[in-house]
Amino acid sequence: MQTYIKKISSQMMMMMIVLIIVATCLTTWTTIHSVKMAPPASRKLTRKPEAGPYAGYNKIIANEYKKYVLSKKFSDNNHNKRNQRLLSAISASSPEQVHISYGIPAISSMVVSWAAGTPPTAAPASSVHYSENIDDIKNGKGSTSNVNCETPNSYKYLCARSGLPFCKTEEYQSPYFHHCTISNLKTNTKYFYQVGPYPTGSTPPSTPFSFRTARAVGDDGNGVLTVSVIGDMGQTPYSEETRDAVKEAMSKDDSLQFGFILGDMSYADGDNNRWDTWGRMMESMLANLPTMYMVGNHEIEDDKTTKMSFLPYRNRFRMPSTLKEVDGPYAYFPDLPHHYYNLDLTYDGGSSYYSFSVGLAHFIVLNTYNTHLSGKGSPQYNFLKTDLESIDRSKTPWVFVFMHGPFYQSNEVHQDEHATLLLQSWAEPLFNQYHVDAVFAGHVHAYQRTHPIPANAGPVYVTVGDGGNREKLYDKFDTETWSAYHNGDHYGYGNIRVYSKDKAGWYWRGNPDPNLPDVEDSVLFTPHEQRIKDETKRKQDQKNVEGIIAFTLFFTCTFCAVFVITYRYCKNYVYGDGNMAKTYNSTALDDSFNTDLDSTEMLAEHGRYKSPDFRPINVEDGSKNNKNPYDDVDQLTSNDI
Repeated sequence: MQTYIKKISSQMMMMMIVLIIVATCLTTWTTIHSVKMAPPASRKLTRKPEAGPYAGYNKIIANEYKKYVLSKKFSDNNHNKRNQRLLSAISASSPEQVHISYGIPAISSMVVSWAAGTPPTAAPASSVHYSENIDDIKNGKGSTSNVNCETPNSYKYLCARSGLPFCKTEEYQSPYFHHCTISNLKTNTKYFYQVGPYPTGSTPPSTPFSFRTARAVGDDGNGVLTVSVIGDMGQTPYSEETRDAVKEAMSKDDSLQFGFILGDMSYADGDNNRWDTWGRMMESMLANLPTMYMVGNHEIEDDKTTKMSFLPYRNRFRMPSTLKEVDGPYAYFPDLPHHYYNLDLTYDGGSSYYSFSVGLAHFIVLNTYNTHLSGKGSPQYNFLKTDLESIDRSKTPWVFVFMHGPFYQSNEVHQDEHATLLLQSWAEPLFNQYHVDAVFAGHVHAYQRTHPIPANAGPVYVTVGDGGNREKLYDKFDTETWSAYHNGDHYGYGNIRVYSKDKAGWYWRGNPDPNLPDVEDSVLFTPHEQRIKDETKRKQDQKNVEGIIAFTLFFTCTFCAVFVITYRYCKNYVYGDGNMAKTYNSTALDDSFNTDLDSTEMLAEHGRYKSPDFRPINVEDGSKNNKNPYDDVDQLTSNDI
């Protein structure tokens, strides 16, 4: 009996240990699973002293230009002629810096912009001729119907920061900027156009500009929709390589319909003449590919005279927004260091932030540097929330967001900047709530792509700030589990490709390099419906696991309690102890228990012996008859036994 109880006790002890181990493993697994699904913790990277576009770059710029001059590739006659052409004065009337963007609505209107004429002379008249037939443009017979032109505008700018690389002490006077909107165009149709008027005696261009209108909302266009994305372009030979790569793609790929430049375009940095040279350098691409723009930190350009910001961007570009433009003088946040990224800036409405739909996708542009009113209830917050709520995912199942400052990147520079963190604090929850598919940003002069954040549920974050700027590439990355790929060795750009309602992807390529493939990094996005299902299943699985853990813990605790009680009882029953012995002598036995009885009588008296042939000895009767009570034992016969 003792051996059996010992064996049972050992088995119960082993079962208890196993249950505790299982409960601990389940709890640990759930904790790890929950951590994986949570957004990454804040990056604890130290910004290097030389980081940022305005600290320590004069030496870099000087070295770069020295390298360009010494380089045979960039010091030949053609390059010198190119510089002379780009730096030439703006003609009194000849159109230049032509670029096009989608109007309102994006699928049937196009905004044509250019520069012509310079104050104080009167602005030349604005006109646009267009046709589906190229010969009409060559012969000067293009249509002017449904063309609405703004009054030409211009601006003055005086650099407010002597530390900027190209800051000039003299005031810059811009040319006149012309903006004309062509409306009621056919969707997904190629048009040719020219802008004017041209000087007296001039003839229309022998090779007119052209564009293709957007495909209708919800229409797959019977093929792939390709959108090029460039960040931090600049105007270096590297910038030209990126521009030419896009132009080559335009000539070979009919699916390429429009593009984005993610801010930091001209790197004027105190000299607005550089905006004009950039516009001329980019005209061959931007006049033929509808391109959407947004502000970066290099577009802030606060003016010393008016204390206003974003003047070049606001005057040169027109984006599809119906919101009234609101601006205000810049200031510094009082509790932050006086740094370019810590400016208190106001730029709401107008071309600051906007959205539009093309084909199977919806596109949203945000302003990282609209910091004066930024948070829940601010104009930009209300715009984003209202826009996301209004998207019909049955028509545009793919949603992409564009901005300048990246929320997730592991480079050693541009970490924890006030403007970016401010936007992230309220925009990222909306991205997750409304299942944005991907978020594109520039600012960091490298390429990086993340896994979905949160894992398997949130958007993919792409940093593509490697368009060709003069501020060198950044190639020092920290290791993060959420980072899928990064490259700081090459300038380049990428393409979004929308194949169908269920398939879309991203493809990045470095500029031509014999050691690089045409596409170095790519990813297919998971459709939002699938991500919702996966997230719902994950939450349900997590609840199930939590229920199992709760039951296991309850069962383990109950089992342990029962085990302890049973173990103590078995131990006392088999081995006894001082306390139990004391109990037997005092309270465990009642007064009816006669210790003078033998074991057989005790069993019979307490009903534990039930044999019908048993005749108990009557001690009391034997005493009354003065008879030995045990004499009857001798009188028992074999029949009695």
